[in-house]
Amino acid sequence: MLNPMEASVISVGKIESGTTYNIIPDSAKIIGTIRTLSPGAVSIIQHQIVQLTDGICSGFGAKSTVEFIVGTPPLVNDPRETEFVESIIRTTFGDEVFELADPIMGSEDFSYYLQEKPGAFIYVGMRGEKSKYPHHHPKFDIDEDVFPEAIQLFIELIKHYK
Repeated sequence: MLNPMEASVISVGKIESGTTYNIIPDSAKIIGTIRTLSPGAVSIIQHQIVQLTDGICSGFGAKSTVEFIVGTPPLVNDPRETEFVESIIRTTFGDEVFELADPIMGSEDFSYYLQEKPGAFIYVGMRGEKSKYPHHHPKFDIDEDVFPEAIQLFIELIKHYK
């Protein structure tokens, strides 16, 4: 139902059912997340989850309830703002410092800002030994040594923003 080139992920994070190994439970609960790079894909996946759940349960004489708690929307950078940030980074720090990241399936609150105003989410200082683990990893350690360059970057962005 989705374009196979469009990234989407359904992750089951928790399954709850029963109390012991030899008693058949009367209910089960599956909890997870849907991550996509477009809001339209979320709707398609939600519809399919309901259809599949109803079909499987109907085939076994069971009933189902599906509840979706809407979380953080996909973060989509504005192309014009991204080009602006890229030009400032390249001008200020050189071409070798800039790296355009591939889309990721993470969840980021900044996406709410981008629903209101065009902008660009950027990572700062993610190459050093201290920050070899990704954000939200239990061993992530922010590299304070990049703060001066990060401050310089934000000053340059403000100075040149139109």
